[in-house]
Amino acid sequence: MADYTMDDETWMKNKAKVAKYVATHDVGEMETVINWTLAQGDEQPSQRKKYWSSITTLFSMQDDNPLGRGRQSTLPTEVQDEIEEECNLFQTAHAVLFATEERFSASIRSHGKSGGVEYTDANEYAEAQTKSFKTRLTAYYRNHLRMVNNDKKYNDRAPTWDGSRNENDYLNIVDAANIASEEEE
Repeated sequence: MADYTMDDETWMKNKAKVAKYVATHDVGEMETVINWTLAQGDEQPSQRKKYWSSITTLFSMQDDNPLGRGRQSTLPTEVQDEIEEECNLFQTAHAVLFATEERFSASIRSHGKSGGVEYTDANEYAEAQTKSFKTRLTAYYRNHLRMVNNDKKYNDRAPTWDGSRNENDYLNIVDAANIASEEEE
């Protein structure tokens, strides 16, 4: 007999992604079907993969499918939300900088691997910078996990981030030098 179970952590992560999308987008009458399907998955954990398959089929008809294709992030939802929030702010700030300072828009070029050409507009520039920023934040979080788990891939020269914010509401990124000095004390 086939196994249609899905562990609670995965189910809750998937539900959160769907709920966030439904709360911010008009999905029309599809919302009723989605909510019913999610409720059925809550009530019947042994059938969750079937219900999730139904939901992914529904979303595949959306132009901006929130479930995406391919491998999904393994980061906890809370960390993904923090990264998304910070990246939104970062992207807006970089778009404004590029659009308001002509000297930057005239001199900043894309990475050499991308051709080293001028950016066509503020959005293209901001998206490129934000993609790089998101990659760095993800790497900092993964480096933190490696440190905590004593993983041999832990890079003791790279910053870490545990997904939290400090008292100023900034991401609590810790430089490797600070970690080393705390351990010596």
